[in-house]
Amino acid sequence: MAFLPILLSAAVLAAAPTAPTVKGPRRTSSPTPVFMFAARERGVPAGRIRFRCAFDSTRLRACARRYSKRLAVGAHRLRVQAVDPGGRRSRVTVVRVVVVAPAPRTLPVTATVTVGATPVGVAFGAGAVWAVNFRGGSVSRIDPATNRVTATIDVGGQPYGIGFGDGAVWVGDYEAGNVTRIDPATNKVVAKVSLSGQAINPAIGAGSAWFPNFTGGSLQQVDVRTNSLVATIPLGGNPECAALAPDGTLWVSNEDGSVEHVDPRTKAVIGRIAVPADPDFLAVDGSVWVTSLRAAAVTRIDPGSSQPSGRIDAPAGTQGVATGGGSVWVSNYNDGTLLRIDPQALKIVARYRVGDQPRGVAVGGGAVWVANGLSNSVSRVDLPAAALRASDAPEPHPAVDAVLAAFATHPLVAIGELHEWDTEHAFLRRLIGDPRFAATVDDIVVEFGNARYQHLIDRYVLDGEAIPRPRLERVWTDTTQAPHAWKSDIYPAFFAAVRAANLGLPRDQRVRVLLGDPPIDWTRIRSKGCDRRVGPRCLDYWLRRRDTNFASVVRRQVLAKGGKALLVAGTSHVLHRVAKEPNGGLTDLIEWAAPGSVYVVVPFDSSAWEAQPRASEIDTWPLPSLAVLQGTWIGRVRATPTIDESRGRLLLQQVADALLYIGPN
Repeated sequence: MAFLPILLSAAVLAAAPTAPTVKGPRRTSSPTPVFMFAARERGVPAGRIRFRCAFDSTRLRACARRYSKRLAVGAHRLRVQAVDPGGRRSRVTVVRVVVVAPAPRTLPVTATVTVGATPVGVAFGAGAVWAVNFRGGSVSRIDPATNRVTATIDVGGQPYGIGFGDGAVWVGDYEAGNVTRIDPATNKVVAKVSLSGQAINPAIGAGSAWFPNFTGGSLQQVDVRTNSLVATIPLGGNPECAALAPDGTLWVSNEDGSVEHVDPRTKAVIGRIAVPADPDFLAVDGSVWVTSLRAAAVTRIDPGSSQPSGRIDAPAGTQGVATGGGSVWVSNYNDGTLLRIDPQALKIVARYRVGDQPRGVAVGGGAVWVANGLSNSVSRVDLPAAALRASDAPEPHPAVDAVLAAFATHPLVAIGELHEWDTEHAFLRRLIGDPRFAATVDDIVVEFGNARYQHLIDRYVLDGEAIPRPRLERVWTDTTQAPHAWKSDIYPAFFAAVRAANLGLPRDQRVRVLLGDPPIDWTRIRSKGCDRRVGPRCLDYWLRRRDTNFASVVRRQVLAKGGKALLVAGTSHVLHRVAKEPNGGLTDLIEWAAPGSVYVVVPFDSSAWEAQPRASEIDTWPLPSLAVLQGTWIGRVRATPTIDESRGRLLLQQVADALLYIGPN
């Protein structure tokens, strides 16, 4: 009977145990998860069925019905088989188990500052923290030294987005769509710009404030010089946050789950990347970091390829994001925490308990600041000491790129001149000749030019007029420093380089050179020493006005017009002081009226660094390079007498912002 073997086989199969069921976690942070096995077989009591199992192996061994094994972090496969008293075996059940690293414990914040109603955004600039209060219609200024509100500025409406740049605080209105500009020197509203739609989370820099228009589906460009809307760039979704990259391009997150890459020069979208749902905020450093309100992820995008290059598993509800201290900092709206993320490992390494419904995040003043909407507060978390130590080594950047990038955050960049050093002037000519320079900078203010001859240098540099050398050289030789200074050929070469760069540009796009030395007339000078009778007829009268005249030119001809300028003067003139006074040095005189407006760059003087044990590290940098001083070992070097005798007890990072390396001198 042919069907008899088939019936016998079916009977045998029917007698085997069922494939085991496995109860237990499929994803856990416990290194020793517990699993329970169960199987059935007709006519066999459940207690008489035994089990064989193994993790990450096909060689099964006898194991108890309740089974646990210590597992490493990662993905594992648990295989389980049931065996009845007769030795008959079931099919193997395979279960995937993922062990994740346990969440770090929640840490307390450093301080909590009460602000206005419903703060949703926060920014750092001019040595202060600025919180925008959505329901309060105001901006709170916080002093990070005391963690106290020192001013409340009424802006009206429903202010939402906030940013700092170009020496001002910029606030977008969610209700009316306009933009408010605040002067940090006076804490006063100095301009209102009418936009359309809902103006939120801006990017500030390179002479513009870029505000996403959420309902209008566009990015709106405000010219910071004229306080007017100059361009509207259509986008593919409802934009929520904009950020300016180091290369000058813009990144914008959209409600529809996308991020767009925008070229501000051509006003074109040059890339669109899909990301997890509802990316309300993003930040840009060497990577683009994007949060998601509805997805359990923070996404990293590689700017070079415009593709996602990493993902951090985070609880759903991530909002504000900022970078600093070697970490990425992300607020979580749902659980009231601040997450610290390791950008290399793409892991959460710390959590801080902040206020309820946190949104905006900013880094500045050695701390992370979080706006807590429901708590009406701003939380402060000090940057970890280990993170600060990790940034001890300065990072050199291509010098021309770095100087131009500094104009994105400061209207003035001052480069200290080591007088008559041809290598430094070769760098200055290279900087001026870069096509991006004229697109970024309006003016150059120099120490080596008599303001009395401003009309002459305008004709030569701006108009391109051919001026005979004997007449033209009076600009740099007939100064308060005559007859000894500015005799080198590098000074006429400097003016000629600006003229050459200008000749290829329309008249209204040319860079103007402003002469900063006082308008001394040597034919009227009668003596060096001064008394009341002589006054302007003595040399000392003009020497004492060198810094004040230079600062006055900058204030009247650059800042008052909303412009940007490169300042070139002797290193000792451009340094910051710690205690700023209205009668201080050149930079202090400027910043007395415009706080935080000057970015100071000092050249590397090899003769002044001979005693520094790590000075040889600088000689390994590419030429030319520029490195930020704050928080680095270079920044902690004492300012030497060769830089300025009066500053010998101060640290270099207290008197300057960056170091320019162009080789030994």
